Amino acid sequence: MSPSTITVIASWAGLLTIARSAWELSRMIRKKLAEKEVKDKARTVYYNLQEAHRYGLMSDEEYDSWYNKYLFAKVEKDATAMKTVETHVMVLLRGWPAKPYRASVHLVRSERTQAHALATQVFLAISSANRAAVVHE
Repeated sequence: MSPSTITVIASWAGLLTIARSAWELSRMIRKKLAEKEVKDKARTVYYNLQEAHRYGLMSDEEYDSWYNKYLFAKVEKDATAMKTVETHVMVLLRGWPAKPYRASVHLVRSERTQAHALATQVFLAISSANRAAVVHE
């Protein structure tokens, strides 16, 4: 092998190492962010799980099963498992399909009404501008 061939191979190996290091770093960052998300959600999920049990929406056996899944997700810092527990509890508390809490419903309705009113005003303004342009022609 000539020295230029060895140099080319060494430079490609260096590029592969850089790419692998960048991928590993991004993977570690995603993992840390997922762990932080689990930590942030854990308290809310636990309180909602207790609330669903208190309201009688799940039996003692079902509560124990979901509580064990919650503990596993919290200890292992598993974002997917925590999301599963959170989704199940929200379906129990809000019904299916999942509905927002009442305060959110009023906010969403008012935002929707405002958006509809704004869209209507814009439509009327465009229509009147078009009518004025047609009259002047």
